Amino acid sequence: MDLQMAYCATCDRPVRVMVKKPPPPGEVVNPDDVICLDHGEVCGGGSICPIFDVPSEQMKKNLEGLNP
Repeated sequence: MDLQMAYCATCDRPVRVMVKKPPPPGEVVNPDDVICLDHGEVCGGGSICPIFDVPSEQMKKNLEGLNP
């Protein structure tokens, strides 16, 4: 898992993001494998993550999955 920084338009700031399992070349990343480590209250108001284009609830589940 590689930690990166990305700009989030919803938060209007850089956030920490990672992909648990990168896709094979030429394929799209699986929505279950993308995580915004700074997912929070601001994100709950939106319906889609502007960085990974996945539903906010999916991002919340992905983040919770890091800490079973």
